[in-house]
Amino acid sequence: MSVHALHSLYGGRSARLGVPQADREQVVLTPTWMVEQLRAVEGAISLDPCTSPDNPVRARAFCALELGRDGLRRSWRCRGPFYCNPPYSDLQVWLEKALAEHKRGARGWVLGPVRTQRRWFLPLLRARGVRVFCLAPITFQGHAQTFPGPLFIAGYGIEVPRLVNARGAPMITGRL
Repeated sequence: MSVHALHSLYGGRSARLGVPQADREQVVLTPTWMVEQLRAVEGAISLDPCTSPDNPVRARAFCALELGRDGLRRSWRCRGPFYCNPPYSDLQVWLEKALAEHKRGARGWVLGPVRTQRRWFLPLLRARGVRVFCLAPITFQGHAQTFPGPLFIAGYGIEVPRLVNARGAPMITGRL
């Protein structure tokens, strides 16, 4: 993996290392095995507010990354749960939006990197009705190597299933 590609996976850190914001990779597609297990909780994922055209979630989407940030402006309430794997460089605003929508009755999941040094991370752990779990290393769809840092999945008013990867290995390593 090139240094540019490795740094791009770390989100905000790339800007400090001289990689321009526009050149950083921001699309990391959730592995199909994870999407299938999340679907098993409710039967379908109704909304992916932050997606790209080739996303495996196959939910109603109104925010293709190429088209802007409409998912931050529109309501996430729908019949079924939402699922959001946002650009990690903008993680704070997407987590704030997920919590605001949860307070309005939306239920769903957000996947993101564990960033305990950030001011917004502790409020995520303390939010009412939100359960946060640490994940084993994940290889995102289309990537050859695992993500180079710890990840979490947060359930906003919804169960987080006992995720197992495509080889049957447990992926939940503990509750944060």
